[in-house]
Amino acid sequence: MKSGNTKVSLLLLVMILSAATGWAIARLWPIWMTSELSVPLMTAVIMSGLAGFLFAWTMKVRAYLKTPLRRNGLNPIIVARSAALALASSRAGSIAAGFYAGVLLLNALMLDTAASRRCIGISGLTVLASLTVVTIGLWLERMCRLPDDLDKTTADGVGV
Repeated sequence: MKSGNTKVSLLLLVMILSAATGWAIARLWPIWMTSELSVPLMTAVIMSGLAGFLFAWTMKVRAYLKTPLRRNGLNPIIVARSAALALASSRAGSIAAGFYAGVLLLNALMLDTAASRRCIGISGLTVLASLTVVTIGLWLERMCRLPDDLDKTTADGVGV
């Protein structure tokens, strides 16, 4: 069974739905909790750390694949785990980017307090870090693809 590449349109749809959710939660939070929604600085730090880890992993896989002698000996489990990491990171990054973009947009329209301005800065950093995670995840997924000529083999292993 051949799995296709992640479609950017799917990630954009996830971002839009997450942005609507973030907007709604940020809008309803003051009604539910009698205080404004605060975005902790750790969200930006964690997403930036995730982007850094994912970049380091991607560079390690890239270096491993570029060495011609190692390409045949690349452990399939490592490639499968890297592909799963790439899929998970692109989807999780798009959810986080959309959610915090919705929070950012609502707070940008309501610049009435210092907390709103602080929330805009942290949400903006989180959106940038999340988009970086999505981009690196898509790049890693592209690196972990099988060559096209393997798709053209029959069940007995002979090329068509």
